[in-house]
Amino acid sequence: YMSEQAMARLTEHAHRFKNEHHSYAGCGHSFPLPTLPPPPNRRVHRVTKQEIAYGGSVEGTAYAAWDSWQQLRRFLKTHLAP
Repeated sequence: YMSEQAMARLTEHAHRFKNEHHSYAGCGHSFPLPTLPPPPNRRVHRVTKQEIAYGGSVEGTAYAAWDSWQQLRRFLKTHLAP
């Protein structure tokens, strides 16, 4: 995955800030804020009319949205708190 390549590059170049990579099993290509309903895992392209599959399950995507929001809140509290 591209995200894993980015993490490897940070390590290779001795990136001076802490970095974390979170990967969620069962999550599709994207997920919304945790207060919004999960997006459909398939859509029909408006122009080509081809079906596009984003993968993942409703449960996996919902969990990724919830957990990533918790991780973001923790990060902001840690690094932006007075």
